[in-house]
Amino acid sequence: MNLIGVDGGASGARVYRIAPENFSVLEWREQLYAGRDWVEVCAGLLMSLLSGPTVVGFAMPGIKTSDRRGIERLNHAPPCPDFLDRLARRLPSEVYLGLLGSDGELAALGESVPPGRLVGVRSGYYLGGGTGVSEGLLENGVASPIAPRAWELGWEDRLAPSAWNADFRARTGRDPEPSLEEEALRGEPEALAVLRKAGEAMSEFLALRALSVERIVLGQRYGRLLEEPFTVLFPVRSKVELVGSRHRAAPAVGAAMRAHSDFQILFSPLS
Repeated sequence: MNLIGVDGGASGARVYRIAPENFSVLEWREQLYAGRDWVEVCAGLLMSLLSGPTVVGFAMPGIKTSDRRGIERLNHAPPCPDFLDRLARRLPSEVYLGLLGSDGELAALGESVPPGRLVGVRSGYYLGGGTGVSEGLLENGVASPIAPRAWELGWEDRLAPSAWNADFRARTGRDPEPSLEEEALRGEPEALAVLRKAGEAMSEFLALRALSVERIVLGQRYGRLLEEPFTVLFPVRSKVELVGSRHRAAPAVGAAMRAHSDFQILFSPLS
């Protein structure tokens, strides 16, 4: 069986071909939407990795439709309520499309297999930051969403790295170059101030969550900030073990794992 995981964000999509036996990444493609239709971009990426009967899982942002076949509402991109229906019409009939899942929830699941940072952990919390913020819980190998979400609590504008860049832009009249953390590492005072404020906000948010988990994983853009030499620039405090992850494929791996499991249940000889 060919297994693929899709990580769709507000700005673009990454598509990974995954090994069904251990869920390791075999190859991947990435493309920005750049004003193009989500379905068109995802269809093209998938076609480049298809090989016979294929199972595809999806980690997507936003509020899903009740049947989990579309995206009803997003903060950083237009909705796509008929996403899977339109995508299916562009792909061969031998492709099974799993239902849309939460990017944060599935990232937590993807972090539970190597090289993830929740391997061997009974309970964990994943928090990823990019254009927006994604969250997910892992309990005994089972991933689930968390509610209310950061954006529903009004925290996304303080936690999302895209908001940090906007803060820097407002202070200096320019974009950080090549990144906010690199600017801070060079001693740029406004970049240092933005990251210090961001670290304080992160500490406050984690204290507010007050989760009874073994480990907290900060992924996506956050993962880099918990590595040397940047960790001193991003002072985050937590009562729970805090680790960073640079496993960019985690949401897609989790999506592939979920779709693979659903496919086996759905088409089991005993079902």
